[in-house]
Amino acid sequence: METPAAAPAAAPAVPAALPALAPIKKQIEFYFSDSNLPKDRFLLAETKKNEAGWVEIALVATFNKMRQLNATVEAIIAALQGNELMEISEDQKRMRRKMPLPEKDDSEDRTIYAKSFPHETTLDELEHFFGQWGELNAVRMRRIPKSKTFKGSVLVEYKSKVDADKVLALAPAPQWKEAPLTIQSMKSWAEEEAAKPKRQKKEKKEKPEGGDQEAKPEERPFVWTPACVAAVTKFASLKHLEFLDNAVEGYARFDTPDGAQKGLAGLATEQINGAVPTVRLLQGEEEVAYWDKLKGEGEGEGEEQQAGQKHGREEEGDEGAKVARTEEPAGDQ
Repeated sequence: METPAAAPAAAPAVPAALPALAPIKKQIEFYFSDSNLPKDRFLLAETKKNEAGWVEIALVATFNKMRQLNATVEAIIAALQGNELMEISEDQKRMRRKMPLPEKDDSEDRTIYAKSFPHETTLDELEHFFGQWGELNAVRMRRIPKSKTFKGSVLVEYKSKVDADKVLALAPAPQWKEAPLTIQSMKSWAEEEAAKPKRQKKEKKEKPEGGDQEAKPEERPFVWTPACVAAVTKFASLKHLEFLDNAVEGYARFDTPDGAQKGLAGLATEQINGAVPTVRLLQGEEEVAYWDKLKGEGEGEGEEQQAGQKHGREEEGDEGAKVARTEEPAGDQ
């Protein structure tokens, strides 16, 4: 009787391939560096949650940049093996700086401000560019808070003040792809930024009142001339000054009382579209009501409106007449 063959031994598990470790190491060292940690309120608070300064590795792995680098807990541990700045706890769940932060922060003395970079510039390009004058601690790309769009300006921190001073002393200033850059010390830039609100407040105070607004037209008293308006009925498709919505009754307004009388006489004997219009001169309360209505609409002989002053669109009305409708101008979106 044949003995059944033994089942083949299971193959040993192959560990998942780790992502590139050098970028992970570089980013962790930046997070906990002398230049970044004192300014990173969240991470600094995490280091102060225990006296020894330990921070959970799993927490750091959730940071946006870590996710972009596919930095798992295992990859971070592997990247920090034998690291001079960082150490891993015995249970391999936490990490911390080996040395405490320096008591004095002199990073401002080693940092320069530079602007006039194109918005599409990358961090790698900036590090390569400024790295030609010395070893860098950090290059911070200034961004618009909400959109995260690069502003075109950077803060560049060198390890040595000598290297920062070397860049500031360059004459002429360095160029970025043949475009001149504006470069100054971080200290002088920070002083200018701090003084901006005070300067803007002063400039605003010195401006004449309403200087940044369009001049408003001088208001004139509303003036109207009696005996110049006639009501016209049974006068279909009249294309004159005004028409009611039914387009069979409207108002004809004349320049002078004499002109109104002449117009009335002419209209009373003419047929228009096969009908003789009924024409009468507005008088008394009816005349006053008519002018009060125009006053409310901002019209009058002493307050002429010019074409194009109103915001509006023209829409097709009854019988081909065009009706201008006023709209509010659109606000800022």
